[in-house]
Amino acid sequence: FVDLGEKQTGLVHISEVAHGYVEDINTLLKVEDPVKVKVLSIDGNKIGLSIRQTQPKEGMDEEKRPHRVQSKQ
Repeated sequence: FVDLGEKQTGLVHISEVAHGYVEDINTLLKVEDPVKVKVLSIDGNKIGLSIRQTQPKEGMDEEKRPHRVQSKQ
């Protein structure tokens, strides 16, 4: 769970912690670690969050991405 302040908390599902497989979340995060999150859903008082979607996917930096080329026909 992530403390959002104002007596609000949100849940980060383990699949939304990192881009790769996470076997043990304790190897990546500790209690009280500050994290940047993206709100995925709000259902009543339940807030779904993602850490993964705030981080660039490794190996896919802008300069490393393949560039689209339009062919002339």
